[in-house]
Amino acid sequence: MKVARETMTFIYGASLDMSGFIDGTGNPDPASKDVDVAIVPDGQPGAGGAHVLAQRWVHDLVAFEKLPIEAQEAVFGRRKPDSARISPPPPTSHLAHVELREGATADETKPKRNEITRRSTPYAFHDGTVGLYFLAFCKDQAPFRERLRAMYGLEGGPRDQLTDFSNPASGSFYFAPSVETLETALAP
Repeated sequence: MKVARETMTFIYGASLDMSGFIDGTGNPDPASKDVDVAIVPDGQPGAGGAHVLAQRWVHDLVAFEKLPIEAQEAVFGRRKPDSARISPPPPTSHLAHVELREGATADETKPKRNEITRRSTPYAFHDGTVGLYFLAFCKDQAPFRERLRAMYGLEGGPRDQLTDFSNPASGSFYFAPSVETLETALAP
């Protein structure tokens, strides 16, 4: 293998994106559900591994910061100071596209389904390009595809307004096998 691209990222404040919004507040509880969401269960192909989505997003913060705070919050579907959800989230909000629920997406009265766990960190290049490097993990790849299709309105719904201010510069699906699988594959 060889490194194709390296993107240096950093922690900004209390897990903030460069937009000033807290990132990752929709993650499952790390103590009780994180592993169940991210790791392929025993007895299934790829057990112990995880499907990974890696994306580099480029932000247009100049345009985003021209919006009043209320309009910025409508883009995310969350309040800027504390990440409290707007209820109900606007249909064009990011939250309305990525929080999968039984029945209507982002209907907080229904149980979540097809959860993912994610970790994102911002980056800034010397040429002024800023954005977010997004990593998500799931026991199945389908929840990633469903969210991406919803974000771009490919199922007939409205497009995620966040894509007016942030666009993917790169993205790939990966599978990270378990340590045991790697050790077996690399054994002499």
